[in-house]
Formats: sequence, C-alpha cells, structure tokens
Amino acid sequence: MQIALTEEAIRFTRAVEKLGAGSSRILLAVSGGPDSLAMLVLAHAVLPNRIAVATVNHGLRPEGRAEAEYVAGLCAGRTLPHSILSPDRPITGNIQSSARTARYELLQRAADQSGCAFIATAHHADDQLETLLMRLA
Repeated sequence: MQIALTEEAIRFTRAVEKLGAGSSRILLAVSGGPDSLAMLVLAHAVLPNRIAVATVNHGLRPEGRAEAEYVAGLCAGRTLPHSILSPDRPITGNIQSSARTARYELLQRAADQSGCAFIATAHHADDQLETLLMRLA
C-alpha cells in the first residue's frame, strides 16, 4: 500500500527525529485499535526497514488472540516482523496496573531481542481523557 506523505506522516517522522532515534530500530506496540494501527501505517510508510511490531495478548479477553492475529496478518502483508507476546503468569491483583506492568516488561524484552532501541506506543485523545478521568476518580 502506497500513501502520500501526509502532514501526520511528516509529524511522525519529526517526532522520531526529536527522540534522537537516528537510524535505530523501533518496536511498535500495536494492539489493533485505531491509534496503534495508524502508527503502524505511518511508520511503515516513513521507516519501513527500521520497525518491528509486537502485540500483547494479556489473556484477559476472549477476543484478544484474534486481535493479535489480525495485527500479525497486517504485518505479514507488509513483510514486517511481528511477535505476539503473552505474560508468563496470569494477571492478578489490580488488573489494569498489573497488565500495564506486564505489557511494558514484555515489550522491553521484545525490543531487546529484536535489536530495537526504542518502543513506540500510540494513544488517541480519547485514551488520554479516559486516563485523566480514571486518575481523578
């Protein structure tokens, strides 16, 4: 799929440059939601040979595996390396906090194994608002 360098792609490229990523490889954390899929498309357009992709399936929702496999299929179609990551043990306690901790541990391990110096996640404005409201509550 060919896309024109849109303003979003240009901003994405500038953000990567500001991080000092230079020519480093970047691991994209792609859940299958609209925010991370947009990041995947943008990164593939502007950094096609510098990205690897990982999807975390916490095992908390029945549809999680299918979502991870959907992302795997998108990556295969773009010849991008993709891993489905799952925690070694069940998520317990404060589910949201424990899942976040497990997710970032898994992503760090995947980044190290794939030679990626950076991990990129994507969050749209609704995610940020939800986080703010949860913290206020």
